[in-house]
Amino acid sequence: MLRTNNNNKRGVLTRMKTLVNNSHLFCSSSPKGPMQDHSSSETESDYPLGRGRIDISKGKTFDARKLGITSSMISGPTQYVLKLLQDKGYKSYLVGGCVRDLLLNRTPKDFDVVTTAQLMEARRQFRRSARRADVVGRRFPVCLVHIKGNKF
Repeated sequence: MLRTNNNNKRGVLTRMKTLVNNSHLFCSSSPKGPMQDHSSSETESDYPLGRGRIDISKGKTFDARKLGITSSMISGPTQYVLKLLQDKGYKSYLVGGCVRDLLLNRTPKDFDVVTTAQLMEARRQFRRSARRADVVGRRFPVCLVHIKGNKF
């Protein structure tokens, strides 16, 4: 059940309608055609990089401002993660439940970021700037970044 106050209901419904009308534009989790593996010689050989990957270049992005999402709704550490990756020349996007929560004007419990940076490159970037950056998971490896008590 969606709970909103009367002042907020129209904005939420408008954003949800926009997403529903454009849902056919979202990227499938099964990319078409062969994926190229750009593995480095670092310990990435332990991870099945070619399996389960999503080619974000084929996805559809939306302008957050047009959907009513403002930078004040995104935590400072999350903005830091996005900016650091973008400043290094990588594309980075918020994905998953945090986007849903932002569209519904809820406070996300966590923020998931997808990036064009290779796994170990992302880890190196955050090892330099954060207290901890760990690679977790064998089947779908993830770089878990810890900044000021937040995990990304």
